[in-house]
Amino acid sequence: MSKRQLVLRVEARRELEESVAWYEAQLPDLGRQFRAEVYRCLDAIGERPELYPAFQGAVRKTVLRRFPYLIFYLVERRRIVVLAIFHAKRNPDELAART
Repeated sequence: MSKRQLVLRVEARRELEESVAWYEAQLPDLGRQFRAEVYRCLDAIGERPELYPAFQGAVRKTVLRRFPYLIFYLVERRRIVVLAIFHAKRNPDELAART
């Protein structure tokens, strides 16, 4: 099977950009490092989306190594849809409205 297209929902893209900005404000270059770690995880999801555990129903999740963030996504037939990129302390029940 060919590699599925990876799509970030608007909310996930906004969460990524806000988090990058926050980390960059804490320490120069930290935002770039955060973004690189997110993209490393997204690449891994793209390569083997079924590797990561189911969270709720069809929603799967992975954890960033260096930062306390989770990526939640759906695996569809032709694409992978990233629903959220958010801090591990946030309530994952917020995802219900996104699926």
